[in-house]
Amino acid sequence: AAAGRRLQMGGASEDCRQCGLPGRTMDMCEDHVRWLQRNKRMTCQEALEVTARPPPIDCGCKCTKVEACDLSAEPDAWLDGHFMRGDYMSHTPAVYINNCRFGLHGPIEVLSSGAVTAYVDGMPSCMFLLDQPWGEDKYMDRCLMALGITRMNVFSLLSEVACGEEPAPCK
Repeated sequence: AAAGRRLQMGGASEDCRQCGLPGRTMDMCEDHVRWLQRNKRMTCQEALEVTARPPPIDCGCKCTKVEACDLSAEPDAWLDGHFMRGDYMSHTPAVYINNCRFGLHGPIEVLSSGAVTAYVDGMPSCMFLLDQPWGEDKYMDRCLMALGITRMNVFSLLSEVACGEEPAPCK
């Protein structure tokens, strides 16, 4: 039960959290995977293989496509045995804010109306994610990514221990 709780609070499995390279331990595995996809033009699978190499070669992250990859870069993606089609975008901009470096965290969730529409329309395609021991925030984050909705990191929106921060006490 404790491991399941850590998975829900942190948003990723224990093997897909922080980079294991000395001096890079504040870097998140999924950020490294997505950086490789974006800047080195690697496929999801290539980026996962690179980041899985143990330190001192790379981070030693063992992530799945659902946990770490930027699926918006692949308009049609084969995800853990499910075919995802990137056609759930509307004419209204579809974007949501990722408020925690471990992934979307439940105390506050910010989505554009286009993202909500795409999420509702595409939800049947995300049913396979329900098999994971995640909370609703992690499910929504992974579903929105699988649907190709733009994810913006705004970590200053939330300051919480579950996001690896030390918030100031309320007065």
